[in-house]
Amino acid sequence: MDINKYDYTLVEESDVQSFQESGITDLFKVLCKGLYHCTSIENYYKIVEDGFLRPNEGQFNFTFPQSENSFGYSKGCISLFDFESTREEYAISQHMKWRGFFICWKPATILLNFCHQFCKDKLIPNSSRPRPGDKNKNYKNAIPYVEVWYPEPIPVKAIQNRIIVCPGKDINGKIYFRQYDKDDLSNFENDLVSIINEERNLKRKKGTVSPKSPLSMKDIDRLSMEDFRRKT
Repeated sequence: MDINKYDYTLVEESDVQSFQESGITDLFKVLCKGLYHCTSIENYYKIVEDGFLRPNEGQFNFTFPQSENSFGYSKGCISLFDFESTREEYAISQHMKWRGFFICWKPATILLNFCHQFCKDKLIPNSSRPRPGDKNKNYKNAIPYVEVWYPEPIPVKAIQNRIIVCPGKDINGKIYFRQYDKDDLSNFENDLVSIINEERNLKRKKGTVSPKSPLSMKDIDRLSMEDFRRKT
């Protein structure tokens, strides 16, 4: 990455350097097209089984404690990331606030990509959220510049691309990920199952597999691959 290309009136040079060293730069280039939602493998299968990505209206446990006081939750909306509609400098200046969402689940985080065209009529932009100190407005948590919201369930059929992101970094210090488009769904399915089975085998060897494990396959086993393909 050329750190000299940025307008340092909009972002601190130290933020650019920290971002460059974070290992997420290659993934960021992919994220700069469309809208993204991050989820776990377990929750991904639940979304597919349901047929919709739904707002959390109290039916789901909070993955992050701050979500309960978030703008998206207060509005009954789905939180999405929109790097396409903001300047790179603004996104980079806040990377410590959003980076963790893309690598937070083990054995992998699943990123779901939606196009702006599908969501544009009802998408709530980041600029609409109350800011700290706004008069007569109830401030709620939100990630500046890059977090946006959608007020309705999004059908699984609207997913354009999927990305599997694994925790840790490769030998070059980059976060490992693989992108799959709609025509590459079978490879995505196969890779996902391979990751699950590998992690289960590791846990079994360590004696850490339990009925409460996120990788117990309790929910995943209920969903046949034929049903998975049909709903996707």
